[in-house]
Amino acid sequence: MRCWQGEQRAPSAKLMCMLMVYQEEHLTEFVDKLVPALQACLTLEDDTKRVVAAGAAQCARLLAWHVPARAYLPLLLPLMANDSLSSTATRVGAVRLLCECVGGMDAHVRARSLPAILDAACAAGVAATTDSKLRAALGTLLDECTRAGR
Repeated sequence: MRCWQGEQRAPSAKLMCMLMVYQEEHLTEFVDKLVPALQACLTLEDDTKRVVAAGAAQCARLLAWHVPARAYLPLLLPLMANDSLSSTATRVGAVRLLCECVGGMDAHVRARSLPAILDAACAAGVAATTDSKLRAALGTLLDECTRAGR
């Protein structure tokens, strides 16, 4: 997904969603490739890439619906960490991806996963950040978590 050319990105995102619908639980074997690719798509900011980000968000919800959380959360949660290898944009993309995954989780899976998700966000320093984009992404994640409980 990182190698898509400009005009092929939007149709490719739609195709990825369609493939994910048909693959269902078989996506588990590709989760190590999907998580970083989706995170990179959700990191994109400019207008031409918003369509790709919307497709990636839909893919993330499908991933969370079809794949057990124990398969992708260990890959996703460390991407939020504030370390020398993570830029703020990378962390924002990770929080956005996590938000979409929470939105796609089954209610029971979501309820079991929320403590680990919130602990990881606090441990990663996301809650104490001064970066406005990261704070906005965290706010969206918290909104999704509270909406999930209703």
